Amino acid sequence: MRTLYIHIGTGKTGTTALQNFLAKNSSILNNQGYHYITTLQSGNNHHEFCANYQRMINKSDNDTFNNLEALKSEIQNSSFKNFIISSEYFPGNNANDISNISSVLSSIVKIKFVLYLRRQDEYVESWYSQVVKSGLEEGTIDNLIQILKNEKYLDYKYLIDTWTSILGEESAIIRKYQKNMFYGKNIFSDFLHSINIPNSESFLTEDKDPNPGLKREQIILGNELLRINPSLSLETLRTPVSFAFKSTNWLSFDQKVKLLSSYEDTNKYIAARYFSSEELFTPPVFNDENEPSDIYSSDFTLMFLLMHKYQENSDKILSAIADLLAELIEKNVNNNKSLALKFVSWLSLLENQKKYAVNNFIKRILYE
Repeated sequence: MRTLYIHIGTGKTGTTALQNFLAKNSSILNNQGYHYITTLQSGNNHHEFCANYQRMINKSDNDTFNNLEALKSEIQNSSFKNFIISSEYFPGNNANDISNISSVLSSIVKIKFVLYLRRQDEYVESWYSQVVKSGLEEGTIDNLIQILKNEKYLDYKYLIDTWTSILGEESAIIRKYQKNMFYGKNIFSDFLHSINIPNSESFLTEDKDPNPGLKREQIILGNELLRINPSLSLETLRTPVSFAFKSTNWLSFDQKVKLLSSYEDTNKYIAARYFSSEELFTPPVFNDENEPSDIYSSDFTLMFLLMHKYQENSDKILSAIADLLAELIEKNVNNNKSLALKFVSWLSLLENQKKYAVNNFIKRILYE
């Protein structure tokens, strides 16, 4: 019997890169007897086969059913033995949604799902980074954790059980999203290995991360600059900086430990069931340098300023930085003069920006 592999994510586990990889290597996959489904493929993914996604865009369950029928037609009319679809929205499918997938397709294919699991604290931090980076009303990271807990997104045993209760225990292919644990040292080789493609050497890999992660400092500073000047280039602000710096986490070590303790038992169950080990993930390690702190306590803003000072066409960003520093100086000039003086020293590096303000602030710091 033929096999359909449904890559269900989760999100924040390299899904976009993997989808691009599979689409880019469709011909090589075909030569191996595998086919990355083309029906309703959009942006290299298959969200439209996912009822959860369809509901998000105000489509009905009947629309999803029709899409699954179109998928069935492509499989029936194909000579391939193995098929792949991918969407990080599949974890939001409920048991009824999964049952509908099975009812449409199980007569023509054996269905297996591939699931990558990321340590819950890292998953939350990555999700929160995406929310803050998008400029949406983010609330606090504790609010996000509560939402994800309520929706059971962090309970991986519940997620696996929801799918296996319909498709059977043998349908589950569970992988760790832990880079030092990947087969072949990358997620592309790891995924191919998980679906029984032994040799990944002929496949073309991605040259550029399609969804590069940004460090906390760059996200927060970028949002502050956009607040001051919404017309700034998002591409410039959201491109990872080229210089090295010590970044901090969104969650403190204590918050990480508390969150992981909520899933200690279910994580251990998955570790024993699917990996024959005692622990599912390598536990977090305390590092005082990574603890959350005010971004202006580090030199990141100064380094960001200097980077753009010596780049062409950076006048708008430098102007926004100057306005931000002027705000920070005004905020601290009476209560924290040493901090205000630091911001003045940074502002003074921008010869053509706020020169009058620099002199004024210096006088206020020294003589008031």
